[in-house]
Amino acid sequence: MLTFRTSITFAVMTFIVALTALLITIQLHSLRFATKEAASAYMDATSAKVLGRLQGELSSISSLVNVLATSTRNQS
Repeated sequence: MLTFRTSITFAVMTFIVALTALLITIQLHSLRFATKEAASAYMDATSAKVLGRLQGELSSISSLVNVLATSTRNQS
């Protein structure tokens, strides 16, 4: 039979282990959420950067086409 002191010690240890497990679970979920948010923000920034580059390329191609179209009309 367990003494009162041993029973209290086991109860406190069980409580501490349960709280530790809960804290670890919360931290893992928080880390997973933060990782997803960071990846999402990085992808958004990369997409905006690529979009800017593509718009610049399309603008330069459009300018080139306009110059060629004007040059062709003047030569005809």
